[in-house]
Amino acid sequence: MNNIYYIITQLADLLISFDISISQFMEDLTRNVMPSLADIGFVITNIGDTKVIAIVSVLIGVVFIARKQWAQAIIMILPVGIAGILVHFLKDLFMRVRPENALQILNDYSFPSGHATMAAVFFAVIIYLFAPKIHSWIKRELFIVVCVLGALLIGLSRIVLNVHWASDIIAGWSLGVFCATAGILLVRYVSVLIINRNVEK
Repeated sequence: MNNIYYIITQLADLLISFDISISQFMEDLTRNVMPSLADIGFVITNIGDTKVIAIVSVLIGVVFIARKQWAQAIIMILPVGIAGILVHFLKDLFMRVRPENALQILNDYSFPSGHATMAAVFFAVIIYLFAPKIHSWIKRELFIVVCVLGALLIGLSRIVLNVHWASDIIAGWSLGVFCATAGILLVRYVSVLIINRNVEK
């Protein structure tokens, strides 16, 4: 038991050191070496705002509903909604304070990153829904790369602005991918059950 506690303590210390090192590095980079990087960070972080992603997700879902593509609509909206709820729950649960050297003043808690979570879940779902419809493999792979880069850049923009610890971003990406995967699998499972029930009738 003592060994487990020791390992957990060492991992926690390592994580804290990692977060502080990244935060200090970004502060030095944006204030002394590349001040323009902060401006780029603000642009990207505003594009990837959680509210923007939520609205775009709903709009895409409405388009699917208008086309009576119910499964696609649910896959587009459900994971994003679940991710948003989990982010708020986890922030209140962990109550982690944001870095003191943040370039943007925010009042909510830090862990996990809402921007990273929403970006990851959104682009993961977008890849699932639209990539298979692109027949050219070059265009399909390029589409996937752009989506992945979009999620990465939105998350990294939060580190550039020092409004999050690096581990907040990693946790956000992981949570987003988890929500997307869980939502997709759930909808597919329910769809199979409905199809099988209709066949039996």
